[in-house]
Amino acid sequence: MARNELGVDETIWKQRWQAHRKIISEMVKSLNANKRQSGQLSMIDDQAKQAVESLLIRLESFADYRIEDYIQKLKGALGDNPMDSNNASKVPNGYSIQYALHKTLLNVGRDLEVISNAAFSRVVKGAGPEIAETLQLADYMAIEALKPAAHLIASEGDPKVQALTYLNKRPLIRVIPYAPVALIGVPISSLNVNYDLFAIPHEVGHYIYWNGKTKDSSSSFFYAVPEALRDFPVWIQKWGEEIFADVYGAIIAGPTIGVIFQNMQVDGNTQDEFLQDDADHPTPILRPFVYSAVLRQIEQYKEWAEILDEDWNAHLERRELDRASFTPSNFNGLILNKNPRELLVEATVAVFKLVEAQFSKIPPDTKWAVWTKADPNRDREQGYESLLIEWDKKINDLKKPDGTRYVGRKKDMAAVPRTDKELRHEWKKANDALALEALTQPDESAQHKPSPQERRWLAEFSAGGWSDGPGNPPATGG
Repeated sequence: MARNELGVDETIWKQRWQAHRKIISEMVKSLNANKRQSGQLSMIDDQAKQAVESLLIRLESFADYRIEDYIQKLKGALGDNPMDSNNASKVPNGYSIQYALHKTLLNVGRDLEVISNAAFSRVVKGAGPEIAETLQLADYMAIEALKPAAHLIASEGDPKVQALTYLNKRPLIRVIPYAPVALIGVPISSLNVNYDLFAIPHEVGHYIYWNGKTKDSSSSFFYAVPEALRDFPVWIQKWGEEIFADVYGAIIAGPTIGVIFQNMQVDGNTQDEFLQDDADHPTPILRPFVYSAVLRQIEQYKEWAEILDEDWNAHLERRELDRASFTPSNFNGLILNKNPRELLVEATVAVFKLVEAQFSKIPPDTKWAVWTKADPNRDREQGYESLLIEWDKKINDLKKPDGTRYVGRKKDMAAVPRTDKELRHEWKKANDALALEALTQPDESAQHKPSPQERRWLAEFSAGGWSDGPGNPPATGG
């Protein structure tokens, strides 16, 4: 072989895809075999089995559709020069069709890891029922956090909100484009510590960011949020998705999540890390002010906003930290006309106003009281301790044999697989919708102005958050 043409050999890509397909097939067989088992190997409940099997079927159909499409584009793009697949007019600068195929297979592999974890963490022989029961409870908590936004995320063919949780080293959301399911990682420590489940509403916020539209369906949130922040510095704009998830989490879970996130910043960061900007999350020294800024916008929580700020400022004083003393990741040397905290609070309020406009009531009503609505008249001296004790007791009550965690779960988790033909039609409609919306959005911050054809290609490639590209972080929240 005179030149390395491995990357443009369609047979290689088909073989790589068939290897992934084999794993999907074996996982489905294993699930069906599990249905016939008895005793400890049958811990996974029927609704979770149905959700997992549906996810695998949809993943296979979606990936097959994309890979087949990219292989056809690869063949059409090669022309007389088999090494130059960038000569296709639709492929943007910095990308190639081989890269799209590569990223598709990486995403399939990552999804298989997560789905496998979600399924088989619940059927480990000899582990006892604690793992399965904790994940069932976490599923239900996630569904309850999703329900208030059901009108923003339900599609014509999939009207129900769904969630499937799995054990992970830290809280995480895995964004997928082929099924209306929030795949949420909960910390392993949550098997013993209820408080470690409290990041769930924040992770649900990531799901809504990538899957939700404004109530008039005029814009997806992953376009609406950048638009709301377009007048803020670039380093604030880069925090947009995390600010949105924090805002949604605070609306759903109230002051208690503000307390938990303060502890997360304290426990998870060194003195230097407190001031570091990762160009993704609000820097730890400032992040708790996002939660207090949201609570200050909600009448019944204003008192708690003051308590949270007092406590966080006291903590910063003990650490001898100045809340204005950090350098943005892409700082250009310009003098800020406001300190970083003021800018972050203003940005948070802008995102809150966007979210507030989608609901008839803030905080939204929920039938399940797990996400505590804190009493605004609570004695200040009782403070956090009583708030946390009250919530911990609620979760422990739900873990009892007569708890209510299974109520309504069957109908909420229903996910009926469709035929391959129907699914392919659905993927094409979704791609067309993403591409059309991308063409209507301004992109003034980009140095390279992509053409309409390039913007369409990028929208299809991103699949509503599944893929990532040059210079972009993976769309998995955190």
